Amino acid sequence: MKFKPCNRHLLIDPIEEDQVEQTGILLPDEYKSKNPFSVGRVIGKSADCSLNVFPGEKVTYTTTMVENVTIGGKEFFLLLENYVLGILDEEN
Repeated sequence: MKFKPCNRHLLIDPIEEDQVEQTGILLPDEYKSKNPFSVGRVIGKSADCSLNVFPGEKVTYTTTMVENVTIGGKEFFLLLENYVLGILDEEN
């Protein structure tokens, strides 16, 4: 199933970051601290999106702004272009 985003949304693939934090407090092994910011790879964008970003590029955004849509058992992650904080360039 293909999903084409509309209304200035980006279709992204969130990139999970494993973080191990030494706090001095004993926590369960499965505990992960929540980073307020995330990184995702752009899969597609709506035709009316004015953000100059292309499929394959990585963007950073506030983690809570992603919409998780499940249709037919498949998950899609949508992000409104206004919530993109930056485009990551790994060449420097």
